[in-house]
Amino acid sequence: MRFDVGLDGLSAAPFALTCLAMLYVVAVALKQTGTKGAGYYRLLLVMQTGLLGLFAARDTLLFFVFYESVTIPFIFLLGLYADKGRRTAMRFICLDAAGAAAVLLALLGVVAMGLYPASDPAAIPGGLRLGIFLTLVAGFTVRVIATPFFARIKAVGKMSDIVAGFLPVILLTAGGVYGALRFARPIFAEVSAAAWPWAAGLVAGGAICAGMYCAVLLVLEKGTAA
Repeated sequence: MRFDVGLDGLSAAPFALTCLAMLYVVAVALKQTGTKGAGYYRLLLVMQTGLLGLFAARDTLLFFVFYESVTIPFIFLLGLYADKGRRTAMRFICLDAAGAAAVLLALLGVVAMGLYPASDPAAIPGGLRLGIFLTLVAGFTVRVIATPFFARIKAVGKMSDIVAGFLPVILLTAGGVYGALRFARPIFAEVSAAAWPWAAGLVAGGAICAGMYCAVLLVLEKGTAA
């Protein structure tokens, strides 16, 4: 594993949007005097560091380190500030652990294939490469779908407060979409030509469902606050 970071056309936009989104979350939280302690801002800072490292990582295993480091502060945020905090945090841990195991298994396969550049890629069984590809996409899809459905920071009151409560969840979901786009097609383009449309549809469908779910919750919570 190498500490290799940098931005390109795919990672620059989510990197910048993460900075702006977390700045908005902090600005909204500062207005809620007495409701958030210093620990809340520390957790947000650690989470933002992990997200920025996730989008900037150029090394495969370094990406996974940042990918999982984001979940640690997020779990504490859920436990302290989410509805039914402990139960929500434990549910998120169980679901995310399953997806993370699939992602790690697939990324280890990617690294192993890269350790033997002298070998002919065609010599690696197509079924094995296709299995690694589908495992990778499935692992990222778990986070894309599960995160907004089972984990959200409690926020009531004005619409700005509710949006700020959802932003950490949305950023975590975006990390899963980014990972699927970053590692799936460029590495397994040949063997995944037939499977790619289905895999892309799975990730895109999950992201759309998650977005619609968040939008419905925003409307419902706004109506409850009113």
